[in-house]
Amino acid sequence: MRRLHRFAVPAFIFLVCAFTVSCDDDITTPEITDEILLKEAVLRFETERWMIEGYAFVTFAERETPVPMAPRAAGGPLHDIDPLLYNLLLDVELPARPFAECEPFNGIHPDFEGYGYCVWYSHITYTSASTAVVYAGYFVGPMSAAGDLLLLERDTAGWKVLNCRRLWIS
Repeated sequence: MRRLHRFAVPAFIFLVCAFTVSCDDDITTPEITDEILLKEAVLRFETERWMIEGYAFVTFAERETPVPMAPRAAGGPLHDIDPLLYNLLLDVELPARPFAECEPFNGIHPDFEGYGYCVWYSHITYTSASTAVVYAGYFVGPMSAAGDLLLLERDTAGWKVLNCRRLWIS
């Protein structure tokens, strides 16, 4: 009986530990939501649209805007995008850097000698389950920026920009 006890206790401890590790909730993969895919489509569109020769890098941001389609001056501050969204955009042609590491009003990042530009999105309005309007744009410096209104539609391949209207430019 003692021999059985010597093997049973370690076996029980092993099973409890194995079950605890396999049921650990901390080991989860973040979910890529439809809204993240919409934001990815917007940022890719604006990045490709403004990819002009001479820029050294690109950064991505979310702009807080209190009122949809408000003038640029009414726009709120820029801040980092969701890390999951940032990782989806790492395959763009220019090197990408997190917004928090950049000096956005100077277009500077310590890794580069040249200037970069910031692509941002703001207010999202869903007009139906498969259609959305998004306020987005780019920013290089005080006299080099623009804001657009994008109409996007979702089909089986994902979100696509159907129309783009310039709201302002500086």
